[in-house]
Amino acid sequence: MDSDHVRDVFEACGAVRRGHFRVPAGQHTAEFWEKFAVLQDPVLADDLFGRLAAVLAPLSPTVIAGPTQGGLIVAWGVARHLGCRAAFLERDYRPGPFVLRRGSRLSEADDVVLVDDLVSSGTTVYQSVQALHSLGARVAGIGCLIDRRMTVPADEVRMLPALRALLTLDGPPNYQPGSCPLCAAGVPLQDPRSLRAL
Repeated sequence: MDSDHVRDVFEACGAVRRGHFRVPAGQHTAEFWEKFAVLQDPVLADDLFGRLAAVLAPLSPTVIAGPTQGGLIVAWGVARHLGCRAAFLERDYRPGPFVLRRGSRLSEADDVVLVDDLVSSGTTVYQSVQALHSLGARVAGIGCLIDRRMTVPADEVRMLPALRALLTLDGPPNYQPGSCPLCAAGVPLQDPRSLRAL
């Protein structure tokens, strides 16, 4: 697995943003990976989907499932490479459990591999696995493009079955707002997606 290639792809398309950001979970970080900068480019995204498919192929999935939003795109792309079905997990309301909609079905005969674009605390993946189990599906494994659980405070990380990632990040860490050294240093806080000041 060429993690340097994956990092280069994200860097080259401006997906790796550096500064002082408040992530959706409310923590602060010096680095934000905007995966949609890659997913919006079909050629770059398809290359990564093919690489992830190769990593997940030994699991012999019959279905690749992904949670909304980026996970849907990754699931479709990986399923195409593996020649199997894709299933899309969505929420009926937010916050709420993930469900299969739009006529999708899973059975006990399915070996499902769950994929996502980027895993931080693992909460979305955990909830998705719970949803798949509630539908009677076997979860054969989990995969993602980027695993950044090592950057999140340990007490906020969900325990997951073995996760296969194209790239695992070990820094920079996420900080709680009250203990953020970037705040203490007076670095302006930004929204990571719009790059607007907060």
